[in-house]
Amino acid sequence: DSKQITQSIELAIASGAHVRIEHVTNLQDAYVLTAKPEAQGKFQQIDASGVAMYGTKQQTLRCIYATADQVATALEEALGKPVVNESQLTGKLMQNIKFAPNDLAAANSALADFGLVLAPAQRQIETVLVSPLPQAATPTQSNR
Repeated sequence: DSKQITQSIELAIASGAHVRIEHVTNLQDAYVLTAKPEAQGKFQQIDASGVAMYGTKQQTLRCIYATADQVATALEEALGKPVVNESQLTGKLMQNIKFAPNDLAAANSALADFGLVLAPAQRQIETVLVSPLPQAATPTQSNR
């Protein structure tokens, strides 16, 4: 179960690094990724692991057999705001998509070729907060 694995990893990190890890959900400004009907044809039904990443230097979103969730995560990095995938697309995208960072209009113009649309909205967004644990008091040594 991936949820149990995630909890176990967080517990190990928190214990080893002496930090508190909390999950907080708040209503935030975000972008919602949706798809026009023609978008599904751009996503290949292939069994391969993939990735999506945005390179600011090249101003390119690279999708290498990327799922719609991976595309949304890379868009989040490019636009500096949470992106929620509500596209319901299946399959993998293999494309390079060029647009300037932090520019919603440019991103939408580039994504239009693939039937993808980003719209501003408010959504419940989970944030992971990591904070140091208070230092435990150390006993002082007495000179006896």
